[in-house]
Amino acid sequence: MPSGSHSSGGGSHFGGGFSDGGSHFGGSSSGGRTIIAGPRIYYFGGRSYRFSSKRQSTFSLLIFLLMFMIILSIVGGIMMNSASNEMEVIRADYNRYQTMIEYAEANPDYVVEGRITGIYLDIGYTKYYYTYQIETQYGSMLNGHTYYIYTMEDLRELNLSVGSTVMVAVDSYPVTLSTDSIPIEYKNFALEDDEEYTMRLSTHRNGKIMLSVCASVAGVALIVVIVVFFTAKKEEKSATATTPANQTTTSTNTTMQNQNRCPYCGTRLSNTATKCPNCGAPRQYK
Repeated sequence: MPSGSHSSGGGSHFGGGFSDGGSHFGGSSSGGRTIIAGPRIYYFGGRSYRFSSKRQSTFSLLIFLLMFMIILSIVGGIMMNSASNEMEVIRADYNRYQTMIEYAEANPDYVVEGRITGIYLDIGYTKYYYTYQIETQYGSMLNGHTYYIYTMEDLRELNLSVGSTVMVAVDSYPVTLSTDSIPIEYKNFALEDDEEYTMRLSTHRNGKIMLSVCASVAGVALIVVIVVFFTAKKEEKSATATTPANQTTTSTNTTMQNQNRCPYCGTRLSNTATKCPNCGAPRQYK
């Protein structure tokens, strides 16, 4: 749109050449399965947790879901932030050009005649932009182009075609190769008429939805992960509570069996015997 402003004298908000089609941003848009066998022990907070195969699968799936949702939440946040920044740039440019038009209309020297050199519709867009030329004080031609704001009906209504003339507001007079410009009819368009703006607005909405949904799912997944760990901890306590009694009973039985046999020849001793009837060795008590 501007015909000589920004870094490279093109019509884009970021200074791309007019072949970019008036873009605010300088260019057109162009398994396997893991099988878990047997129980597995996880260590956390100085404790161990035994997971069955089924619980392992559930836990692994939940962790994967949680990580995936976190990644998507980050992507959604990046989309929102990027779209928000780009929308702010477009909004600032829109306001600046509206001010330029108002100043030019109050100062006729800042209104010059331009000639349309082409009308284009880029892939991915539904609205048109056109390129134009204005003459500088030295007789050279300065190229400019509009944004994606024109529907086919707009082109017909405004009688815009290749070769037709348009009135252009400029930010400096006389016109030089560094002059910025904008067609006067831009004052009749709203910010929402700019398709680049509406695309960024749609991206911002999609990013917000993605962030909200993924954050909610991630929160639920985290709660379920905690529940899975909590139930595993209760099972561990139950197993721990029964293990010492079993071990004590086994140890007691082993001790009694040792006391009822001769330690030398293995002969079974009666409860009242003080020595082995076979080898005569004295009975040992533990």
